Amino acid sequence: MKESKIVALALCAASLVGGGAYAFISAYQKDNTPPVLSAEKDEVTASIEATDEELKNGVVAVDKRDGNVSGSVMIDNIKKREDGSGDFDITYVGFDHSSNLGKLTRTLHYTDYESPKFELSDSLRFPAGKQINLLSYFSATDCIDGNVTPFISIGGDTEVLDKKPQQGFYDCTVSVTNSVGDTVTLPIQVEVYDGNTARPEIVLSEYLVYLPAGSEFDPNGYLSQIKEYDKVKQVVFSEGVGDPENQISITQIYVESGVDIYTPGVYMVNYLYTSPASGLDCTAKLIVVVE
Repeated sequence: MKESKIVALALCAASLVGGGAYAFISAYQKDNTPPVLSAEKDEVTASIEATDEELKNGVVAVDKRDGNVSGSVMIDNIKKREDGSGDFDITYVGFDHSSNLGKLTRTLHYTDYESPKFELSDSLRFPAGKQINLLSYFSATDCIDGNVTPFISIGGDTEVLDKKPQQGFYDCTVSVTNSVGDTVTLPIQVEVYDGNTARPEIVLSEYLVYLPAGSEFDPNGYLSQIKEYDKVKQVVFSEGVGDPENQISITQIYVESGVDIYTPGVYMVNYLYTSPASGLDCTAKLIVVVE
């Protein structure tokens, strides 16, 4: 009986030793080394229409144990740099047969990339005492993602965003970010006016325009109509008007423009009209983005 117990204990000890040795050998043999990714060039130039295969061209992955595993290479992400260069970081990943992951990042130059652009559907003028939904006035498109309107956010004066604001001018911002991390922020100004008076209204053909630096710009060209009471008068670009009932001379509208068409930036054109009949005035604003 004692001998059988001794044998059992010996077998148990041998089993433990053997299991420990196996675990040690398995741990020793386990592959923890990721593959090494490399590329022929540190930079790649491509169109935004380039496929993943085109962007991966020239990138190889070699593993110490498994050899060439370039077939596993894929694009992990593309992010725009924050240094103002306009370039992007493109990061690749590759895997060996043990699922170890290697990475490589290089510079991506897009030849035809443009940052997201906003569209503004109407003037940002609202009667006092009413809730304002600024998001409903803006849309945004992107050259990579297409419609990015759902990702627009509004910032700035909380009285405009959360309450029913009183008369005055309020500074806000409109922002949107696309899938490559490019965030565009547009400063805007919201006017809240006395809704109890029958003020006239200046109608523009557009309320937000993007123009290349050095291009022609005429702020008068965006004037379209004057609405007053139940009448709509077309703006004509001359001192005299042939039909005073339906037309109004541009000379009756004051235009203030600080746009420097040669310097990139965001500018505001202010239009002011005072009704000869009521003495009430109104304003309109054109946002000009010079690129």
